[in-house]
Amino acid sequence: MKTKLLWLVIIGASAGVPVYVQTDDMRTAGWAALFATILLFSFWLYRFIKKRRTGLGYVDRLDGYAFESYIAELLKASGYKHVSVTQGSSDFGADLVIDTAETRIVLQAKRYNSTIGVRAVQEVYTAMPYYEADMAWVVSNSYYTKAAHTLASAAGVTLIDRDELERWMKDTRY
Repeated sequence: MKTKLLWLVIIGASAGVPVYVQTDDMRTAGWAALFATILLFSFWLYRFIKKRRTGLGYVDRLDGYAFESYIAELLKASGYKHVSVTQGSSDFGADLVIDTAETRIVLQAKRYNSTIGVRAVQEVYTAMPYYEADMAWVVSNSYYTKAAHTLASAAGVTLIDRDELERWMKDTRY
């Protein structure tokens, strides 16, 4: 009996699950250990998949359209209910349009490997009259040039860079 219980404790401990089953039947002990191992593996697999689908490493691997969709889902997870993706190449400078009760926001999503210049700010700013928007945002997985910051400040465009995007993703747990 002590040998059987010892094996169960060893198997359970190797799975990271504290297991204590008192039985004379080694088959029952084995099934209990197998169940504990499967349960732990399932939990680990869930966390692994969730982690791979989040974080900047995941975002950095997306193409431009997938990044736009990801930002749309991130906005919805943040509580914005009315988020629409525009028509691709004929988007008039906005990739997403966000409607709230008081405000319409146009958003330019830029998934780049290098810094973002003034062109993104110009595009989203000029999209404001077309979409009758009150605010303009540029969201990127990268950083902005000094000139982009200067123009955005003068034009009232909000820039969300890599660090802010990461905080936003962590805050929404998306």
